[in-house]
Amino acid sequence: MDRRAFLAASAATAGLTAFPLTPVSATEPAAVDGHSDYGWNGQADQTLATLDPSVTLDLGRAFTDIDTLTYLPRQDTETPYSFERFITEGTITEYRVSAGVDGASFRTVAEGRWAPDHTLKQARFRTPTTARYIRLEALAAVGDGPGIASEVGCGAARTRPRPL
Repeated sequence: MDRRAFLAASAATAGLTAFPLTPVSATEPAAVDGHSDYGWNGQADQTLATLDPSVTLDLGRAFTDIDTLTYLPRQDTETPYSFERFITEGTITEYRVSAGVDGASFRTVAEGRWAPDHTLKQARFRTPTTARYIRLEALAAVGDGPGIASEVGCGAARTRPRPL
């Protein structure tokens, strides 16, 4: 699933039209590689991003009106060729999203909890923000290990972000 399709699916889940932004890099590149990280048989075929304890997206330049972060947990299954039981180890269940313009100073824009399942997650910011860097911190995850992500993205739900 490419980045635009991923964020469009996120918006459809919320009943909104998304305006995705494409990061130019991330502290965990596998989190922004455009792959949902599972094969046709339900087994991981790409590298999953380990968030220990966070991943920071670099949008390349600052944008206004960013209001949404999307998170896709791991999508592999316990049994090959069966999509009945997804592996949830590492699924982020408690999170904090921060934003910044310089990569050094960040302010919290969203925090909350997500269900411990494999479905696409969305964090809406308290208010639209201007940022170049968006950070997702895994405060808690299923199991004893770090948070794991197939994909992390950001954008806006109602207004197209504008570059500064």
